[in-house]
This record gives sequence, structure tokens and C-alpha cells, in this order.
Amino acid sequence: FAIFKVKDQGYGMDESQQEGLFQKYKRADEHRVGGTGLGLYVVKLIVDAHSGTIELESKKGIGSSFLIKLPLNLSSN
Repeated sequence: FAIFKVKDQGYGMDESQQEGLFQKYKRADEHRVGGTGLGLYVVKLIVDAHSGTIELESKKGIGSSFLIKLPLNLSSN
């Protein structure tokens, strides 16, 4: 696997804000920052297209991290 970890030092999210975060037009907090709510949806589409996984770990007041795992095709073809 190729493994990527993206971490911030933002506001963090509680469990209710994390629900459905990878769905189209979903935003954790619509009052703090602008945006369309498509960013994580598109990331999830790309990760899924490559048979990978994405995991979210977030704590309110601490920040969030996303762990992306993509399989590597190491065949000699």
C-alpha cells in the first residue's frame, strides 16, 4: 500500500459533524468556512476508484487527520 496521512490543527469535529462527511455537499460546519462541500466527496471517489480506503480521526478542539491507503500494483506486466 501507498499510505498518505493528512493532518491539520483546525477546530476538529465531534461525531455528529463527522457523519456523512464524504457525501456530496456535506460540510462539517457551515458557519466557519466557505466551500461547496465537494472536496472530501471527490477525494473519496478517487480513493474508491483505486480500490483504496480513507479513514478519518478527529477530536473537537484538537484537529483532524485523514489516512489514505492505496494498493500498489507491483506485478512485472
